Amino acid sequence: MLSLWLMAQGGPVPQQAAPPPDQVDVLAMDLRGGSRPERKYAARELLRQTRLSLRTLDRMPSDSLESLEARQTLGELEREAVPACLTQLAEPATLRPCSELLVLMESQAAIPVLVQAQEQDTLSRRHLRVLARAESALRELQ
Repeated sequence: MLSLWLMAQGGPVPQQAAPPPDQVDVLAMDLRGGSRPERKYAARELLRQTRLSLRTLDRMPSDSLESLEARQTLGELEREAVPACLTQLAEPATLRPCSELLVLMESQAAIPVLVQAQEQDTLSRRHLRVLARAESALRELQ
């Protein structure tokens, strides 16, 4: 209502600055505390960014700007996304992308959490297989 009045007066319309939806810290916050669709979207988007950053590091020269940005993104993912994913391994909607992200980031801290998540009775066999596969992949990296 106020913005309509300001437009009628010829004044500027106040703009609310929202953070871009693809920032790692915003997605990690959504993964920790958003609704189920927000958590699912955040987990998938964080996994997509992880894959993209790793692919960029593989394909681009190490001294390129793209490689520098990819390394920076991976650092942010390590600080923000990995701890958030460790808390979401019991959630069926985020289990698969989070376990894959943990494997791609080679997070050895995830092994005890994966073992603990496999001991829950609430997960289906399919989800238990995903957790077991992630655990074995991380153990092979040791």
